Amino acid sequence: MKKIILFTSMFILSFSVSAQCGGGKPTWARSDFYKDLERTYLEVVVEDGRSREEARDKAQAEIERRRKITVGTNDPWIKAQPIAEYPECGSGTFYFLYQTRRNPDPKYIPEKVVSTNDYPLSDVGLRFLVPGMVQIHKGSTTKGLLFIVGEVACIGGIVACEGLRTSYQSKINTTYNAQDKQNYINNADDMQNLRNGFIAGTTLLYVWNVIDGIVAKGKPHITIQENKHLSIVPYIAPQLEGSITGGISLSFNF
Repeated sequence: MKKIILFTSMFILSFSVSAQCGGGKPTWARSDFYKDLERTYLEVVVEDGRSREEARDKAQAEIERRRKITVGTNDPWIKAQPIAEYPECGSGTFYFLYQTRRNPDPKYIPEKVVSTNDYPLSDVGLRFLVPGMVQIHKGSTTKGLLFIVGEVACIGGIVACEGLRTSYQSKINTTYNAQDKQNYINNADDMQNLRNGFIAGTTLLYVWNVIDGIVAKGKPHITIQENKHLSIVPYIAPQLEGSITGGISLSFNF
């Protein structure tokens, strides 16, 4: 039982050590990130700076430079907005995510892009069935591997202890020596208790894996949200009797 407690303590300590730099680097924080959308496009600018403000100014200048090259003029129309930013731990390097309109016409409403570390259950799917898979999907690879190793170790402990218990149990009736018989009984009981401890550990880890998979945040990633709006449209409808009816139609797009 002491081994199980020690293993659990080391498992929790490993989680503490692996949690650093604000929960991990976003999936979009790389120099080659680019994503085409219907009305806009997303790209990342990487800049170094002595402060975030300095790096931010450099990023804005770089976005303008890129836009000028794209449209082929020194005075382009620029409509790019920062969506998110990420400072790389201890390096002075900053990643800036920008969303740029393809068309300046106001009727082309940009997609609502959000950088979030929330993962809906619909996105997680059936990964809950395998310990550690949800954590790996969310970008917490170390945590996911710890869950997998923990479950494998506990299951291996169950199998080993049950095998030894069965072996000791079978030896009880192979000797007439009372002391040896009692030792076999005691060893079988010890293996049974240890096996039950591993079963409890397996169950605890699996429940912990499910709860952590639901509530824990993951690496920030990009999600595209539909623009929600309320439409109010008047209408007139002729009736069969020759009369006309009218009214207002309400619709909510979500």
